[in-house]
Amino acid sequence: MSESNKPLIDPEAQKLINRAHKVKTDNLALFDIKEFQIDPNKIEQVEIPALKRIVKYKRLVIGDLFALTETKTRHEYSAKLIYIMLSKADPTVTFEQISNMPPDVASVIFDVLAEKIVFLKPEPIKTLESGLTKT
Repeated sequence: MSESNKPLIDPEAQKLINRAHKVKTDNLALFDIKEFQIDPNKIEQVEIPALKRIVKYKRLVIGDLFALTETKTRHEYSAKLIYIMLSKADPTVTFEQISNMPPDVASVIFDVLAEKIVFLKPEPIKTLESGLTKT
């Protein structure tokens, strides 16, 4: 075999690589998008322990994020996510109402709702319950 026709990887090494790859993929299922669909119209409820309230919301889907306009701050982004989730469950909720909530109340609501948003992990900052605005 000439130098130009010589394989880049030793055939025995390639067999080992192929075998290792097969072991890694044998335990994996092929992605089926139907397995990851949710009912975007299902109203869910979650308890906000710090407020002693139940909040109705609908889970976010990627399509909801298209409605998000560019935001300038994390706080504005959080308020828009709260608005989308709550207004999907109750169309009478307005962004102005969300914007007029005290920051500590919005924060505890967001902390709980963020656990329901798969792609968002809540910040490791814990809201101080002692500073909550009384409703």
